[in-house]
Amino acid sequence: MSDYQTERSRLSSRGRKRKQNRLMNLLIAIVCILIVIVAGSMFFGGPEKADQSAQTSANGSGGGNEGSNGAASDNSDQDQANNDESSADQNGTGEAATDTTDGTTESNTDDDQMNNPDENKEESKKKDKELSGSLNGPWEPIGTSQEPPHVSSYERGSVDWNEKVEALLYATGLTGLDEDEFILWRLANGGGPQQSIGKLSTNAKPHEWYIVHLRWIKNKGWKPTSVEKVYKENLP
Repeated sequence: MSDYQTERSRLSSRGRKRKQNRLMNLLIAIVCILIVIVAGSMFFGGPEKADQSAQTSANGSGGGNEGSNGAASDNSDQDQANNDESSADQNGTGEAATDTTDGTTESNTDDDQMNNPDENKEESKKKDKELSGSLNGPWEPIGTSQEPPHVSSYERGSVDWNEKVEALLYATGLTGLDEDEFILWRLANGGGPQQSIGKLSTNAKPHEWYIVHLRWIKNKGWKPTSVEKVYKENLP
């Protein structure tokens, strides 16, 4: 190979190297420029993004507060509803307690009546008086425990005697009086074997007499047929 060719080849190699170096330098320059641009964008765009981030954080916090307020409000409403329900339950319980108290009072009253026979007797007397007859009638047979044939008896304390007295009290509206609360002035035959007449008064008003006529009704007992009220001082 001649010196000329050798020199030419050397020059070509240097030319290629220069081109490669230039290309490398250009690429490095481009990369540096890109790095500067990106860094500048990040640097200059950072505050805005920071502000946006701060605002977003503030909004998020505000939303959290609103959520907290909403939750607090919901909890308050729930507590109020629970309080209302509790009040309603208490009212319902109060009523239930009242009902129970009323029932207990009635039960105690019944127990008191059972434990106080005197009061029971008084109540029985009042009811008997309410269910008794009147001076003007009408009257019904009082019933009987006697078996036929009936025989009228004027023996004090006999069944027939007691039923006659019961009929007298019924006709005068004095049913329920004890023996020591009225005076039986007379109990005798009233004009026939199945007729009687009685005369009685109360201890409180001994001068007021009741004259009662009775008639026996078969299988039904003595029935008052008339009642007359007279005053003892007016009698002959």
